[in-house]
Amino acid sequence: MEFLVFDVSGTTVKSAIMGADGTVFQEDKHPVPDGEMGTYEDFLQVLKDAYAHYAVPVDGIAASLPGRIDSQAGVVITPGALKYNRGRHLAEDIRARVADVPTVIVNDGKAAAAGEYWQGNLAGTTCGVVMLLGTGIAGGIVMDGKVWEGAGSFAGEFSYVYERPAMRSETDHRWVDNASIPGLISYVSKRTGMRERLLDGKKIFQMIESGNDYALAGLKDMTDYIAYMIFDTACILDPDKVLLGGSIASEPLILELVQEELDRIYALVPDDLPHVQVDICAHPGEASLIGAEYVLLQRCSKLASA
Repeated sequence: MEFLVFDVSGTTVKSAIMGADGTVFQEDKHPVPDGEMGTYEDFLQVLKDAYAHYAVPVDGIAASLPGRIDSQAGVVITPGALKYNRGRHLAEDIRARVADVPTVIVNDGKAAAAGEYWQGNLAGTTCGVVMLLGTGIAGGIVMDGKVWEGAGSFAGEFSYVYERPAMRSETDHRWVDNASIPGLISYVSKRTGMRERLLDGKKIFQMIESGNDYALAGLKDMTDYIAYMIFDTACILDPDKVLLGGSIASEPLILELVQEELDRIYALVPDDLPHVQVDICAHPGEASLIGAEYVLLQRCSKLASA
């Protein structure tokens, strides 16, 4: 059996023909229509063209994409950067426009968590969490082998968590403002005096490698915050593991500093708490593809047993 799987971001659509075991046979990337100027029809056409490019029949289609997704109904509730997707019955439209086969759509963070459970560093866990660090903090929670959607398909949306109520502004007090790449840039800018527009993740790590202690201190500001995020999450969910993902998480120093601060936090707590294990995603670039297919197989028992 073969499946067509899409992983949609704000700028690209990654497509792949995959086997039932998660093996990627063919893979390609396509530009996504601009979230402001593009149209929903343009977006569907990209998916249709991607399928036509492979010219092979498929037994099912799965897609991971940003936004709040009602995966059971196949509806995009809120669209993230791709505003034309708001309120769309995307799974139904994919069946009508791309291929009339079983189809599921799933939030990208939830798909990543499912992928890491199926074939990654959450394998065998009772409860596992993924936090993808980028311009935002996409997230997903897997419990007893299933992605936890929540009552409103909102579980795992870590970007929206506030450290305290926002009185006059929604910024500065959310996890996303302090533990994302823009947050890191802000920390390093304040520590070094450099303008934010001159900094990016690559530049910051080059500065650290060159011995810039101010840049390192800015990174530690961010990783300390991530450690508190993990601790708070562990107190609520008691997961076996929390995985960090996203391009920045591939830097070994991230995990090292997060673990260092987390150990310090646990040492301050007078009670004997279970210590959550922290690791990096095994499939930082493919987890959402793998996880979207996993959700499809879970939903469609005939496909899973074929």
